[in-house]
Amino acid sequence: MLRRVHVLRTIVTAARRLRATVRSAAVVAVALVQVPVFILRNQAIFQNELVYPFWIWSFGHTTLGIDFASRLYYPARISLVFVPHPRSNSFVPLCFDHNVDVFFYRPSLDDRGLGGAAQFAILRFWLLLLSGLTGRFTVVDRTAVYKAVSVAEDRLLASDREGRRLVPTPDMTGYMRLLREGVGRRPALPAELTERCRRRIEERHPSFFARPFVTFALREKGRNEPFDSAARCCGPQENYRPAVRFLTENGYHVVGAAETRHEIFTDLPGYFGLDDVDLPRELADIFVLTTCALLVGQLSGPISPLANTTGVPCVVPDAMPHRLGTFAPDDILVFKTLRVAATGRPLSLVEIYVDRPELAYGVGLAESGVLIEPSTPEEILAGVEEVVARVEGRLQLTQEDEALIERFREIVPAQMLLSYLGNRPSLSALRAVRSELLGGPPPLGRSSRA
Repeated sequence: MLRRVHVLRTIVTAARRLRATVRSAAVVAVALVQVPVFILRNQAIFQNELVYPFWIWSFGHTTLGIDFASRLYYPARISLVFVPHPRSNSFVPLCFDHNVDVFFYRPSLDDRGLGGAAQFAILRFWLLLLSGLTGRFTVVDRTAVYKAVSVAEDRLLASDREGRRLVPTPDMTGYMRLLREGVGRRPALPAELTERCRRRIEERHPSFFARPFVTFALREKGRNEPFDSAARCCGPQENYRPAVRFLTENGYHVVGAAETRHEIFTDLPGYFGLDDVDLPRELADIFVLTTCALLVGQLSGPISPLANTTGVPCVVPDAMPHRLGTFAPDDILVFKTLRVAATGRPLSLVEIYVDRPELAYGVGLAESGVLIEPSTPEEILAGVEEVVARVEGRLQLTQEDEALIERFREIVPAQMLLSYLGNRPSLSALRAVRSELLGGPPPLGRSSRA
């Protein structure tokens, strides 16, 4: 009996592999025909001297990859040949019409196995071939764009996907540099799409725009993925209720985006889910992420870079790992707590960055017996209250606050992206470790290294 089961499983596995192979071969065969036909039908691609074939699975890298190139080459116009991925948002490319012309390549055969990789490879090959033959245009490469105008000089480190060892990580400080030097223009939805969003929201919720609104984009996806993705998910969304209540009781509406679970907040007057609005979910998300007064969410595409490039201030609760931040230095990080399992003692910021920096990179937490705990309701609320006070012009920093902020930035190792981004924890978190920060060891960060 067991032998028969084993044989049956072997046959089923082989059949699945064969089906996947046949499907992949069919996808490639169709793309070999569809790509040149697409190029022939879209000669307008070559009206610009820069042609940018683009495909990526990540929402954040969709924004980053397009915005980086848009700013780097501004004011030159770019022809973006966009191959959608099932996880990408097709409204993002439309936000760059100030110098990006978008051409959507939509495969006629669904590439579920390869996610568009085969079509993209064939498309890029044809564009490179035509560029070499005609000399009329230059093909832009996303990897090369990411390496441009670096500040960190490619010295950054991170954990591997499983959180086991330190590895070099792509240096994107050049993008930070363009943002801070004001190169290029901020992206925005085209006016007609913005007006469509406002009109449809007002039709369903007439009072929505009576107040400025705050967007909560709480990240749930990735919990079953490797460490570098799972660690960036939010804690229990119930922990965010005090912050939502504070905002709705102090002159703001709150709207949920991304994987925010509306049922947790709908009993709070002033909270909106917008699922009942006649808009594509992807479009509604882009609208509320780029036009809100404040964005609360995790280290992911909606915050960095989308909110950062559009100028939306952010609070980042459940921030993890400690090496990361956002591209806007004023954004506040509310880190997850690292706790020693054997004793139950939480590690302070100074211990994490100075004594055990490998933990800040996200390396060896499990092996070291260190637990990761979500941000508490009190910590989230404190971060939101501080940024609201800053946005409203009420935040007053004392000399000691300034010293705490400066000292924190000094202890962040220079091989961490956060060392260049300049974000910091909330004042309440810094004040909690005042004696360690102001009486601690010499700086190990940027200011003490060549």
